[in-house]
Amino acid sequence: MLTRKFWQILTLTGIASISLSGFAHAYLDPGNGGILMQAILGTCAAIAVGLKFYWEQFMAFFRKPKK
Repeated sequence: MLTRKFWQILTLTGIASISLSGFAHAYLDPGNGGILMQAILGTCAAIAVGLKFYWEQFMAFFRKPKK
């Protein structure tokens, strides 16, 4: 089990690394848009397949129990 102190240090380190970073001066070519679109579509497909396989358990979670 990770302690609360560990999570506090991890959170503070993450916030500091984001807030103290400078400008990237990076070149984004048109291929990056395609990679981003593939990642988004792949995530949507994975969620859809997961829901298809576990649809009954998913809906049973939200249904009221029968008396």
